[in-house]
Amino acid sequence: MPKTLSSHFSVSGPTRSLTSWSTETLRQAILDGHFEPGERLDQDAIANELGVSRTPIREAIAALESEGLLESKPHRGVFVKVVSPRDIHEVFAVRALLEAEVARAAAQCIPDTVLDELERILEEAQEAYDRGDQGAQFEADRQFHETLREFTDNSLLREILDQVNNRVNVVRRFAQMRPGPHVEEFAQEHSGILRALRQRDGKRAAALMEQHLRKSGVRVENLVQSDAGS
Repeated sequence: MPKTLSSHFSVSGPTRSLTSWSTETLRQAILDGHFEPGERLDQDAIANELGVSRTPIREAIAALESEGLLESKPHRGVFVKVVSPRDIHEVFAVRALLEAEVARAAAQCIPDTVLDELERILEEAQEAYDRGDQGAQFEADRQFHETLREFTDNSLLREILDQVNNRVNVVRRFAQMRPGPHVEEFAQEHSGILRALRQRDGKRAAALMEQHLRKSGVRVENLVQSDAGS
């Protein structure tokens, strides 16, 4: 039975260019796990379901290839990129450096009300995880990092981070949907960063953020390698 993308786009249709809309829809489907790493895309089926010609789909694929989400194989087609342990290491190393600066900047200006909201999100995610909701911590992690990015006035930094994160979000979700001590570890690390932000200690917040992301990279690498060997 062919996969459908109806849950990934608005029933009212695109409100921007067909290429932008197709790119966003396909990107979100990949990040949500609708397509598996290594899966070949049926471009005709996607075009038919989205109600567009092949041109916007080709342009969307080109854009997602540049983001590292897709790859073309000559005479075989277009596939969802399989992220290697080296890819994971490199992406998390870059995130560690960039998001350390995000945390440093946020410590100086993020309102207490936002910190209260982040604390609530982290606590509710832990409660949901304890009840068996494996995806709760992943969503809290996404909200935590994206919220902090809003408190840097460096738009280029935010743009680069969006592109970097897209390269690993598929595997990151895979890791965080697996139960184990790694989930507790990154939850505790978030709490430590939050305390430093409340204390307006930018230097400590930056150091904890860098440490958190470097450790997260190692944890994701280990889980991927373990899964590949099982």
